Amino acid sequence: IKQDAAAQKVFTVMLNTLNDKNLYIRGLVIHSLRTLIDKGVDVQQEEVALILKLLGDQAADVRRDALEALGALVATGTEVKIGLTLAMKALRDEDTSVRTAALEILPILAQKSTEVKEVVIAMLNLLQDSAPCMRAAACKTLAALDAQGVVTSVVHALKDSNVDIRIAILGVLQVLAGKGAEIPGGLTLIHRALQDDNEYVRGAALNVLQALVTQGIDVQEALTLMRPALQDDSPHVCGHAMKTLDTLI
Repeated sequence: IKQDAAAQKVFTVMLNTLNDKNLYIRGLVIHSLRTLIDKGVDVQQEEVALILKLLGDQAADVRRDALEALGALVATGTEVKIGLTLAMKALRDEDTSVRTAALEILPILAQKSTEVKEVVIAMLNLLQDSAPCMRAAACKTLAALDAQGVVTSVVHALKDSNVDIRIAILGVLQVLAGKGAEIPGGLTLIHRALQDDNEYVRGAALNVLQALVTQGIDVQEALTLMRPALQDDSPHVCGHAMKTLDTLI
């Protein structure tokens, strides 16, 4: 922004409008910053400070737009660490649209950060959110993360007392495997899940096995793994087992 005196004055005006009582004016500030970022303008620390201040705005629409601007900024490879911290904080925002915006930029942040495990843990917690859209978004975010980081971090989650979390995590692994991502220790995870007390968890485990089959895993090992499922007491599990068998044969 600050390439000459005139640009400096523009920035000063933008800074002074942050306390404007008019929501529309504050919204214009963040949209202007987003435009500059999208155009590849070199953003200075003062502009970053503007975005950070707007993240605490009283209006949810402004906070949401500020998060989107932060995501655009992070996509350029800057402010990754602080961006991750603020996005995680925004997940606790009272407004659903703000929390959703935070979820949308988390995959970008995670891919550029070494703190993948931190994001995964936050997503696992969010899988218990009261809003179905938030739980769905959490799964989407998990599926977008690095496979190794996700698998390493969610192993213990398959032991969670919450059935929905165990099913959701297996859904994440299915998506990753379907994309061709390597799932280290995948067969071991499936073996554990097939011993779960819940029939829907066992069915979800078979879905993951189907996805892994397309990657060329050992067919004999997969058959051995799923054989007990063919004799499962649950028609739901047996149905998934038959579909998996068709894939193997």
